Amino acid sequence: YEYKSEKPSLAFLQSLDLAGKTLIDVGANRGIYTWIMSRCAGPEGRVFAFEPQPELNEHLERLKASFGLDNVVVTGQGLSSEPGVLELQRSRVGAGQAGVNLPAGTFDEVLEVPVTTLDSFLEEAAVESVGLIKADVEGHELEVFKGALRTLAVSRPILLVEVMEAEAE
Repeated sequence: YEYKSEKPSLAFLQSLDLAGKTLIDVGANRGIYTWIMSRCAGPEGRVFAFEPQPELNEHLERLKASFGLDNVVVTGQGLSSEPGVLELQRSRVGAGQAGVNLPAGTFDEVLEVPVTTLDSFLEEAAVESVGLIKADVEGHELEVFKGALRTLAVSRPILLVEVMEAEAE
């Protein structure tokens, strides 16, 4: 399902020259973008996959091992405008609609998830340049980019961003 529904975005991603670059997957979920990004970055590039749902981190680590994605770093945290802890609501493990900006009571399950800023993470990881940022975090994208202002200004990366209809108005 994910491949079919994401086909135009994945085709766009594959059309770019990203070899040797550092790529960021914010909201990696089950890893279809992480897998494609790994192939695009090649052995000289790196992919940082951010996914705060713990079960999905285990899945991403298995994906990484199964496909030999040696250039992928899976991080068990989310991104936001400030470091801390946020409440993530979800209907089930791996739900694509899980999010932190949802109205209270949208879903029954609530997880406290650690978040940091992309700028802080990249500084700690000694990453100087980013080629692309993919962000699909169910309405929290603006907060992610507020925490990435330095990265955006210095690297001027390609952005592949989900914009929800309510936010587009």
